[in-house]
Amino acid sequence: MRRMVTGSRRAIALLLGAALLAAACGADGDRAEPADETTSTSGVAVGTQEPSATTLPGGGPGSGGGGPAGGGGAGGVVTPTTAATTAEASVIAVGSRRVGEVAPPLLQPGRGDRVVLEVRAQAGAGPDAATVDHVVQALRDASRKAVSVDGVDPLAGSARDWTARDIVAAAAGAAQVESGRDQVVLRLLFLRGTFEGNADILGVAVSGDVAAVFSDRVDAAAGLLVAPAVVEDAVTMHEVGHLLGLVDLLLGSGRGDPEHPGHSRNRRSVMFWQVESGLITQLLDGGIPRDFDADDRAELAQIRAG
Repeated sequence: MRRMVTGSRRAIALLLGAALLAAACGADGDRAEPADETTSTSGVAVGTQEPSATTLPGGGPGSGGGGPAGGGGAGGVVTPTTAATTAEASVIAVGSRRVGEVAPPLLQPGRGDRVVLEVRAQAGAGPDAATVDHVVQALRDASRKAVSVDGVDPLAGSARDWTARDIVAAAAGAAQVESGRDQVVLRLLFLRGTFEGNADILGVAVSGDVAAVFSDRVDAAAGLLVAPAVVEDAVTMHEVGHLLGLVDLLLGSGRGDPEHPGHSRNRRSVMFWQVESGLITQLLDGGIPRDFDADDRAELAQIRAG
């Protein structure tokens, strides 16, 4: 009789252990799921969790598909039991970090000695060369690192209503350079169409390393009042500023505009909220701002100092 009771207790213990293990695995699986996306009025796509990432095995492009592939996000658990797993943990997969979270490895010394700007554009949406040059110089000034450009390479497809997930998938599908070991990569897309059907949004930062500028909307905003190249330059610099952690996306100093989170209160800063909206031409008095102001540069220096 005692043997039967003991055996039953062992069986119950085994079943209980299996149930606990399954629950733990299920919890980990839940953390790996991409969150439902929402969009702030600031033009920064936000959510409750980092989007799932598409990795670049061997440095090659990830699978574009209909959305980013699952797994490998910043919320995953990595056990660095070998040199290989430690090296894998240092990779920044496309779209795996929140807006602003790539700024520390990009700006701080000893965390990659160079920056790569991947530029991709749909047909008819290619950026002005001066826009790319301006971004490169801004990245050099902010990071004190060497900056190179990969592109401008073509991006397939036509005008559409883009979501944050679509943009990350497009960036991953066109990616050629791995980020996170010796270099940090920012991925900048020039697209036709709108962001989620909103014609007032000229650009958007959708993750820590991915931003997009909507060339059709840039042209429409420029109209007869100002050259499209000027609007494009301002909007592009604005979105890159978000990728660099501006304004107050990392530091929490409270210097940002409370009515437009992630933006400067200064109308003369490229990080002012109207710069990425259809109201940009209302800033013509004094010229549309296209550069970071003194407070923006001070914030970048503080992030760089760690």
